[in-house]
Amino acid sequence: MTPLLKVEGLSAGYRDKVVLRDISFEVFPGESLALIGPNGSGKSTLLNSICGGVKPTAGEITLQGKSLQSQKSDEIARQIAFVPQDETPPFAFTVQEVVSMGRMVRGNGLFESDADRETVVRAMEIADCIHVAGRRMSEVSGGERQRALVARAIAQESDLLLLDEPTSHLDIAHQLGVADLVARHVADGGAAISAIHDLNLVSRMASRCILISQGQIAKAGSVEEVLASPELDQVFSVKFRRVELDGAMHLIAH
Repeated sequence: MTPLLKVEGLSAGYRDKVVLRDISFEVFPGESLALIGPNGSGKSTLLNSICGGVKPTAGEITLQGKSLQSQKSDEIARQIAFVPQDETPPFAFTVQEVVSMGRMVRGNGLFESDADRETVVRAMEIADCIHVAGRRMSEVSGGERQRALVARAIAQESDLLLLDEPTSHLDIAHQLGVADLVARHVADGGAAISAIHDLNLVSRMASRCILISQGQIAKAGSVEEVLASPELDQVFSVKFRRVELDGAMHLIAH
């Protein structure tokens, strides 16, 4: 099977600062991958590199068997949907207008079809933000704004879903809701890569995991392997106690 995404020997950064060094991994359809690591380890830079926002200084990213650098931005957008940590549009867009932006790569310019409108409404229902559809993004809570960004990604209907700390600003119920959305996307044959801050959500969000430390892969494998590894304690400079609950590993910091 051809990987949906292949990252080979990737190095990337900003101006003269190298953030990522020699990153390599693959993601296949039907897989969900978690990126974990301390703040500043390079998780967001990696996601931005994958969606074309940060240019590699070395290595290659291949999307659907084709080099990312050879693809135009609209072509990339049809294949990748990105949910940032937070985003407040500079103009007074409503939640529904922002979610509708996810359809721009699928439609004909500014003209919405009935199918586009149906997809937008369904995405807002799935992400539980339809009750604030008519409110401006600048006027809703952080959690509602985050759910709107998730809805926009759903409306985009792309194969690869990238999420940068998607559960930030969300209460526990909606954190689990986002995990269920990712699971549904993967079950439908898509793939997802999520940068996750809360280590106890990793097993709900993914089956595979990459631990990043100072821009390099410190450990990769199944979620269980990475969370049980001594590298995790070393990278976070914390001694974790592992507890298994309901078949999933939970971490308690000493």
